[in-house]
Amino acid sequence: MAQTERNGRPAGFRVLRRTVTPTVMVLLVMLSAAAVFAHQDIRPGQRTPSSPERRFEVASVKPNQQTLAEFVRANQGNTGATLGRVGIQTLPGGRMTASFVTLRALILRAFEIKEYQLQGGPAWVGTDNFEINAKADGEATAQEFNAMLKALLIERFALRTHTQVKDMPLHVLTLARTDGKLGSQLKPTSDACLAEMEERRTNPGQRSGAARPTARSIEEMREMMRTPTCGGSSMSSSTSSMTFSFSGLPFNTLVTRLSSELNAPILDKTGLTGAYDAVLEYEPVRRLAGLSAAPSSNVPEFLVPPLRSALQQQLGLKLEDTKGPLDIIVIEAAEQPTPD
Repeated sequence: MAQTERNGRPAGFRVLRRTVTPTVMVLLVMLSAAAVFAHQDIRPGQRTPSSPERRFEVASVKPNQQTLAEFVRANQGNTGATLGRVGIQTLPGGRMTASFVTLRALILRAFEIKEYQLQGGPAWVGTDNFEINAKADGEATAQEFNAMLKALLIERFALRTHTQVKDMPLHVLTLARTDGKLGSQLKPTSDACLAEMEERRTNPGQRSGAARPTARSIEEMREMMRTPTCGGSSMSSSTSSMTFSFSGLPFNTLVTRLSSELNAPILDKTGLTGAYDAVLEYEPVRRLAGLSAAPSSNVPEFLVPPLRSALQQQLGLKLEDTKGPLDIIVIEAAEQPTPD
């Protein structure tokens, strides 16, 4: 029989309270992810095929006057424009823009590394937001953009780094049950969804499925997050709870999310391949910066387990801790950007 606390709730669960408006909390998570975005698995010292001499022809670097949270709150109701403004984007004609991104996020992009592979530097490297508009002398590949961005950071931020190998925490993801049975909230993608995604690939201009209605309450938003659209993913968070879900995506989608949440490498030993549907609801390991933790009597409470408990109870997976050598980029020095 499962252990219970004095109030009768299952052991390992906590009553957590959402503390920000649904629109703001979803946008903050989406925009924070957009500001850092996905990186290739690449060793920090590895060379890219781009020319090391290539530089941006012109570049403007300025501090943002607003915080990301202030910007999101000021633009509620204009989600498309907001998402198009925030983060690092490469555009036709050799253009790169970056808005509401920290120097830390810019370094992650330029060096093509993960969050856990970057250490050191003054505190403002991870807090101050900047706006960059730069243009190369023609079209550029992703690797060329990154090499030019690295040169820009060295020039304008006086960035100095070195690489070293350190013993770092690692996490091994395995199946929790010896019979291989998965949890109720993790299952292979249905044939219908796979067929729908194939139809999209063969007819990219064709819209499929009806538009989803707008959530009118936190309860409706929570339920919407638990039923992601085929071929898509969703993530919402407050200061005390996180819902991450996807449908019709590779199992590695979950591994990548866990690595980001734990800020450490995840070694996937589950043996699961192919497309899956998953819904993971848990207490975030790292809280969103800048959001109030004060309770609100107008917001309902939800039972949300810690991450490791949620993985086992909901998905039938288990995390085990270990250590191993990892290449790390260390920031030796950085300065506020030189004026344009």
